[in-house]
Parts: sequence; C-alpha cells; structure tokens
Amino acid sequence: MRYERADLFVHCGIIELEGMSIIEAMATGKVVLVSDSEASAAGIFALNEFAKFKCCDLGDLRSKLDYWVQHPKISAEQTAVIVVSGESYRKVEVTTQALAIDLRKSGKFQFVRTQ
Repeated sequence: MRYERADLFVHCGIIELEGMSIIEAMATGKVVLVSDSEASAAGIFALNEFAKFKCCDLGDLRSKLDYWVQHPKISAEQTAVIVVSGESYRKVEVTTQALAIDLRKSGKFQFVRTQ
C-alpha cells in the first residue's frame, strides 16, 4: 500500500488483531483514525480523542475527518509523534518475529495448529 500518497489513514475494521496496516501508516507519519470497536486492538493506536471514532458511526467518523482537515497545523505537529510511535511499534513487531524464528530453529519449541 502507498501510504505516503495519503493525507491520513482510516481503519474502519470492526475486528483487528495485529494492526499491521495501522503501524505501517503511522511509520510514514500519517494521521491515523481508528474505530473504537470492542473486538479490535486498533484503539490502542489512537494518539488522542480525535484519532478514534465510534464504531459504525459515520457521523462521528465525519466529524473526526473534518477536525483533521480543518486543523492542518495540528495534523503536521502530530506527524512527528506518529512517526516515533509507528517506529516503536515496528521495532516490537520485528523483534517478535525474530524471536519466533529463533524459537523454531532451536528445536526446543514445536509450533502446532489447533482447531
């Protein structure tokens, strides 16, 4: 996905387990709007009250979008915070992946699928 071409990133998903698309967008400095769905981990990525909207509420999403469009200076200031946050999340993800690979290679742990 080409996040650098976007002005902001909206994640409307009701369910999100990993948040990779959100982390990728944050790493490029995009303002991220996420749903506050109780079945989603996306809410943890909201940096302030204007970065989260009520799940399935188009009116609330519209008001948050309007806020970011009407406040470009605040959006620009948030970009620096977002990049740092995105990079932090990315480092955690890379470390987690490396650990899983090391554990598999060691032969001490066996990963099996359960039904």
